[in-house]
Amino acid sequence: MTVSGKSGSTVRRVTAYLIKHCGNDFAGEQLASQLNMNYSYLSAAFKQATGQTIIETHTKLRMTRLSS
Repeated sequence: MTVSGKSGSTVRRVTAYLIKHCGNDFAGEQLASQLNMNYSYLSAAFKQATGQTIIETHTKLRMTRLSS
């Protein structure tokens, strides 16, 4: 799936944050604060752009990291 424009930038920023913090427990409000966004809006925009929730993406990144 190709994501462009503002949503693409948001997806890239969320993904970069999740990769950097994938060893930590997920804190949605902390993520939203780092991106200066409301978590409900951020979560909905991410799901619409990627088809996955932020938590699903975080879990997959953690599983990938653990299996490496």
